[in-house]
Amino acid sequence: MYCYKRTTSEGLTYYEVFKAPRTKDENGNTYERYPKSSDFGFGTGLCIRGNEKHVDDKIAFYMANGFKAGRWRLSLKI
Repeated sequence: MYCYKRTTSEGLTYYEVFKAPRTKDENGNTYERYPKSSDFGFGTGLCIRGNEKHVDDKIAFYMANGFKAGRWRLSLKI
């Protein structure tokens, strides 16, 4: 699992949390690559806005549990 922080030219922040797809190079060696736009979606990659409620907890949840753990569930008492 990887997480990249992105900031747009307008100053908006979002995070890409994804499981890197595996592919093979010309010598047949397997490696992980950055996903294509078509690779993003639930179960592969998510974009989380930086201003979302509990963004740090969401990122930590997916980094620790991957996408097999199911959808983000609010476990904090507000």
